Amino acid sequence: MDTEEEYDCCPVCYEDHGQAFNGILQLRNPTDDILRLIEYEIAKNHSKGWYCIKKYRVNNGFDYNFNAAQFARYIGKKLQQISGGQTEITARLVTRSRQTSKDLYRITVLFRVPKHKKGDVVSYKGRDVKILNFGTKVYIQDVKTNKKQQVPYDRIF
Repeated sequence: MDTEEEYDCCPVCYEDHGQAFNGILQLRNPTDDILRLIEYEIAKNHSKGWYCIKKYRVNNGFDYNFNAAQFARYIGKKLQQISGGQTEITARLVTRSRQTSKDLYRITVLFRVPKHKKGDVVSYKGRDVKILNFGTKVYIQDVKTNKKQQVPYDRIF
């Protein structure tokens, strides 16, 4: 996987927090609108102490490293609400705190932008279906019978 470092945090943030990060947002097949939304959210939430440490370009998208896991979750949820798409959140044990003896995790939020939009008519199992909504699954409606159902992302795309 060919990666290229494209964005680094400001010098003030670097002095305060260094390169430590707790959340990763992996964007796949992003549109320009989604990239603008993420840059807007980064600028808007900087005053809360949430910021982007690095941004990497990968083959089919971008990876963002954030200082807070909550920020990665927040942006993933916001992207899901606005544009639909598939979101997967995973956590990986990084270390255990010496002071509190709590496990410390680093989360990864994977967001895949869908190829289709709400209202598009696509073929599913040889039938024409209309995409109604995106959530944890894709909500579709058969064009002929008006039967509604939920389908996993990998079956429709």
